[in-house]
Amino acid sequence: MKRKLLIIVTSVTLIILGGAMFLYYFWFVAPEKKIALECQNFVPSWLDFIECSGVVAINDGWDMDYISLKDHVHDYEIARVYDQKQYLFVENKLFVINQKYIENSASDNVEVTYYHKLFQNGKLIENSYGSISDIPTYLIVDTKTGEVKAYKDLMEASEAEKKYFSEIE
Repeated sequence: MKRKLLIIVTSVTLIILGGAMFLYYFWFVAPEKKIALECQNFVPSWLDFIECSGVVAINDGWDMDYISLKDHVHDYEIARVYDQKQYLFVENKLFVINQKYIENSASDNVEVTYYHKLFQNGKLIENSYGSISDIPTYLIVDTKTGEVKAYKDLMEASEAEKKYFSEIE
């Protein structure tokens, strides 16, 4: 009788452990693998993760009043937006209305220079601007390569690009 009870308890325990491992895999491991495949081997911190595609990862930290769009391959912040209506993924492209995030500025007590990094022409370039209003507002990121097209004014964009930007303005 005791042996039969031991076999039943052991069987139930193994079934529960097997089920728990099965659920753990499909709730945690499989989604990480799927995201890593979609995001060029990027595995996010689940606490602030929103979505990703290719080289672009989008995060919203609890202590930030903005959403951060980062190029995790070239390791820099592309842009900041205030909500998810300010960017749009279309066929391996990310259209974003940049909130003019300033990483660095310098002053010689006469003039202030603002800097903004973008991955352009195959390298990360720190562009300098004389005014915050000169920093590009409209960005198109190739999510496969990280290459960024930047427009200060929407009139510089093609008609097809304007169409997508009009959807997120």
